[in-house]
Amino acid sequence: MANLIFLAIREKFYYNRQERLEIFVRSKVRLRLAEEYYSALLAGNVRNYDIRHKTKLHESIYYRFADARNTLGSMGFLGAGTVKPNVKDFEILAKEIEDLLLQAFPYFETGIDPY
Repeated sequence: MANLIFLAIREKFYYNRQERLEIFVRSKVRLRLAEEYYSALLAGNVRNYDIRHKTKLHESIYYRFADARNTLGSMGFLGAGTVKPNVKDFEILAKEIEDLLLQAFPYFETGIDPY
């Protein structure tokens, strides 16, 4: 089951990369879903891993999700104050999140590498 959650998170990242974060609302929803999947379904096991191995993977993943939100940019208000998305930083953060999850769950089957 956890492997399916990982693949769902990876799928959200994949489609955000494919659209190059150009559609703000879709990108935001996908990232929020990926973060929710992690928080609700994987975070507990990552915290247990942290306790057993004296690491801080959960904290690292949490902060990377927060940083990824900042890469989406902003629509502004009625077009004023628009901030362009930072696709390169998003790709880096998404890859780091995936790598950290694979560190906690080394048995995950990753399928085809989208990079």
